[in-house]
Amino acid sequence: IVCFNKVDMLPEAERADAIAKATKRLRAQLATSKFRDAPVVACAACVGGEKVAAVSAEDKASKRRAEPVVNQSLGLDDLVEMLRRRARVPERDEAGPFFFAIDHCFPIRGQGTVVTGTALRGACRANDVVELPELGLEKKVKSMQMFRKAVKSIRCGDRAGLCLAQLDATVIERGIVATPGSVPGLSAALALVRRVRFFRGPAETERKFHVTLGHATTLATAYFFGAAELKGKAPPSSFDSTREYVYQELLAERPKKKGDDAVEDDADEPLQWCLLKFEAKVRCQLDALVIGSNLEANDLSDKCRIAFHGRLVERADAADVGDRVRLYKLKRKVGAVAKLGDPCVDKSGERAIRDVVGKDLFAKEANMNQFIGTRLQASTGEMGKIASAFGRSGKFKVAFDGPTLVKPGGKLYLVYKKYVFSTSKALHQDDDCVVPPEDLEQPKPRRPNAADA
Repeated sequence: IVCFNKVDMLPEAERADAIAKATKRLRAQLATSKFRDAPVVACAACVGGEKVAAVSAEDKASKRRAEPVVNQSLGLDDLVEMLRRRARVPERDEAGPFFFAIDHCFPIRGQGTVVTGTALRGACRANDVVELPELGLEKKVKSMQMFRKAVKSIRCGDRAGLCLAQLDATVIERGIVATPGSVPGLSAALALVRRVRFFRGPAETERKFHVTLGHATTLATAYFFGAAELKGKAPPSSFDSTREYVYQELLAERPKKKGDDAVEDDADEPLQWCLLKFEAKVRCQLDALVIGSNLEANDLSDKCRIAFHGRLVERADAADVGDRVRLYKLKRKVGAVAKLGDPCVDKSGERAIRDVVGKDLFAKEANMNQFIGTRLQASTGEMGKIASAFGRSGKFKVAFDGPTLVKPGGKLYLVYKKYVFSTSKALHQDDDCVVPPEDLEQPKPRRPNAADA
């Protein structure tokens, strides 16, 4: 909802035309955004401005006039009705541990420090003990107010002020008040994110970003993955640590088509996982909003610096990231056929090659015994395994499952998985470790001969 406030400052005779012109200009600005159909409401909270509102409030408080000044407003009924039609009540967790986001604080002599903010989860009562996780302090809630009225308790969704005993107001400005022990520090976390469509800067995996979670902003190394695995699926509610994910070189983005300059929404950008490794521990809700920005790029001084956004899904302790996040790069090494083995006769009576000698994959001093059984793929597509070493020069013998069409000098591919967070140097292979068909030799069509005719 777009609200034009203080319209009482426009001359009444010109007000309607001025509002119509402003609305037209606004529609033009929002035409390519998701806000293009947003309703526009013109209003004035208090005709005459702040001074009139102040006099009215003073008259009500002192009752010094028989007929106190009464506030007049414009369009507020229309705004309230529009809010009723379009607003929705979010799902609120009132049973969970208390979590209160602080946006301001100030001291009251003889009472303590008042922190104002919003309860995002759970509930709290006067005399409860709460924790300020960033400071490592526990304090008692002496009293609380909502809109200048004393209350005994607050719950998720309420905006309130909490008076905390014996708290120095100079040590906190923004932060968190929570149930003691309910907000542990995060050294790493998993989030579901999308690229911001206006971002044009670098967004490589393993790049450092300024990541904002709640009121905290810290540097974090980002690892992007899962765009292929999540394509066409509903956003998951948790991370599946039993499956493997392909390493992405970049933050995935929606393919741009010729003439497709306007994207309706960032929701059109592909959903993907992002593992964040924080340089300093952060404290926030596990479903907190995540914003990743590139604030250090000088060439983005006049451009969008926010690279991605999303929601935190799970914590991921740095110590067990390798076990939980099975992120791999598909590696490929290329050798060559040194010579063909002796042909043998297959079941059909045809003579065929079933083994070759390979080279150029391993160093001369390599212990070939550790590679016996490793799968290789010929440039003609056939799959085989290293059967044994061949001499002491790094050559090896390859046995194929069936006949092979590879020729001397043809390529032998060793495809394997390298896990990003694993310290093991062992080769990992499975059914995904194959060369794409487009990278293999395409069979040449056989020329017709006289016998065919």
